[in-house]
Amino acid sequence: MADYQLAENGSDFTVSIFGYDGPRLPLLRAFEPCQTGRCTCATDQIDHLGEIEADESDGRIELTLRPTPGARLDREAVARSLESTLTRFDGVSL
Repeated sequence: MADYQLAENGSDFTVSIFGYDGPRLPLLRAFEPCQTGRCTCATDQIDHLGEIEADESDGRIELTLRPTPGARLDREAVARSLESTLTRFDGVSL
């Protein structure tokens, strides 16, 4: 079973996904549409998202979300987008 933690760091957000036992690459690739402006989540956050950085270590996947200059990401909308993406994977519990 997996879970995630969402932390705000200034205008950036850090998402830590932990406890995910499935293949990592498909999960990481699920966030590529967000990075390339083709996100299908039901929020407007893609309009404010400037960059996503992904890192994997210690059994955890960590994403850093940075807004476009002058924009602000909304915590609740980011959480909804994450849940939408993560629930497409078997064994992910939110």
